[in-house]
Amino acid sequence: MNEHTTCKSCGAPLHGAYCHMCGEKRLTTEDKSIKRWLGDLFSSVWMLEGRLLRTMKLLIFRPGLLAKDYVEGRRKPYVRLLNLFLIANIIYFLIPTFNIFINNLRSQRFEMVYAPLVEEAVDMKLESKGLEFEEYAKLYDQKTVEVSKLILIVLAPMLGFFIYVLFQKQGLFLSDCFALALQKEKVFIFIFILLLPNLDTLINALFDFSVFTGEINGEAIVTLAALVFTGAYLFFQMRPWQGEKKALYFGKILILVLAFLPILSTYRFLLFLATWLAL
Repeated sequence: MNEHTTCKSCGAPLHGAYCHMCGEKRLTTEDKSIKRWLGDLFSSVWMLEGRLLRTMKLLIFRPGLLAKDYVEGRRKPYVRLLNLFLIANIIYFLIPTFNIFINNLRSQRFEMVYAPLVEEAVDMKLESKGLEFEEYAKLYDQKTVEVSKLILIVLAPMLGFFIYVLFQKQGLFLSDCFALALQKEKVFIFIFILLLPNLDTLINALFDFSVFTGEINGEAIVTLAALVFTGAYLFFQMRPWQGEKKALYFGKILILVLAFLPILSTYRFLLFLATWLAL
């Protein structure tokens, strides 16, 4: 077979304009024209924009439909969930913002449940580098912002595992649950990290909680808001697998909301380890 009858990419016999094995197109002289190139560019941008808008609309307003379509295999009309998560992550990487995924060293050492482990590791680092705590803390706080943006994706498989444990009897595979967790994390990034970076300031401006509780910690406010958002979003996202027992479904969603706390704590510890190793 010559180059005109075999696919350039995989070598399979060609029986038309496209390869039946890999989908590669057989190029013609017309395909190399500027007119065709501009047409393909416009078409690609138009298709991507349409898919992106459609995906974002369902992602925010009809999460259950998007989740159901993905699990059942209707994926062509949408941007791939992993691709959209990576887009959100890139935007997050480029935009500095306050968020609940970052803990400074003082918080890691004195406030977390695993603080004794952090204290021991930090003391080792201080001794090896000959630094004072405040000097090392400054370096750590700068580095952990960068590291958090690189390992944020680990939240999805942790949440996905809990979804799988609770909903596997409804026919969900572990990979499905990881994808559903990615869907929820994308919305979380867009809303909490990109759109509402100063949520604690906004809430304190609208409501004077100090009248009842004294000074409110900003991180606690955002964490509470994140729990409420997580419960509400998962409630609508997982409704296709609700089943007939509504009380049981409510219980599962509550468990997922409560699971967010140990998931977040585990992530923060992994963030400390990654930052500690990077310095």
